[in-house]
Amino acid sequence: MQPFKYWGNNMKKAFTLLELLVVMVIVAVISAIAIPMFMSVGKGVALRGAVSSVSANISLSRQWAISRRIPVGFLYATITTNTALPYSYYLIVDNSTANNDIIASNRLPDGIVLLGKAGNTWDDLHGVSQIAHPMEFNSQGGLTGSSLQDIEIRVVDVHHSTAVYQTITVGWLTGSVRVER
Repeated sequence: MQPFKYWGNNMKKAFTLLELLVVMVIVAVISAIAIPMFMSVGKGVALRGAVSSVSANISLSRQWAISRRIPVGFLYATITTNTALPYSYYLIVDNSTANNDIIASNRLPDGIVLLGKAGNTWDDLHGVSQIAHPMEFNSQGGLTGSSLQDIEIRVVDVHHSTAVYQTITVGWLTGSVRVER
């Protein structure tokens, strides 16, 4: 009979409970450090997507007006309710017909709103159920109207306690679209 060997060649290799606990603690520490960093990566995605969508559709309105040689409107509105986050939508409208046919429309995600500027003050969402702002492109691509000034649209993410926004500026003479971060 041979004596029992603890470290012989026939013994199966395995991890001890202590080794497994050490690995689990290391994974927990790395996760605790990494997860908050990954959570902040997607914070501005909705705002950037909304700014991209709105500016592209303003440019589309201008292009439609130039290529069809008709006046084309871009109307944006913000809806506020007491029960849900405010939201905005916009319409591209063919203003050459009596029906004002809708060419395209889109609703932005809840909590992403479009604010206009009247004079030197921005829209205030408190106590208002709907705010609407129209603009119209002429057949040369410029904005119609007698204001003779650029139109600014502020895209605001109301999910944050501090104002997180980007501004889209539309040139009145050329209709050029510029995003200011």
